[in-house]
Amino acid sequence: MNLLAKVKDLIAKKEKIQPDLIRLDSELLIELGIDSISFVELIMEIEMEFKVKFEKTEFHNFATVKDIVDCLERKQRSKEGSVY
Repeated sequence: MNLLAKVKDLIAKKEKIQPDLIRLDSELLIELGIDSISFVELIMEIEMEFKVKFEKTEFHNFATVKDIVDCLERKQRSKEGSVY
């Protein structure tokens, strides 16, 4: 399952909506009806699923599904480039 599909699946399960109704440009608050509490819970679930930590400055800018996916892709690229 690719990154977008996983994010859509998490949103769909959390908000009890069909994954095929979720598009990359879907607005989290307006179109998908995610309220502030659900938003925070969703962010925490995404962090656990992808083993990442979003900074407040990052997740405060999440308006669409694309914003989340783009940030996850950046974090994955930076992980791949890090040397332990």
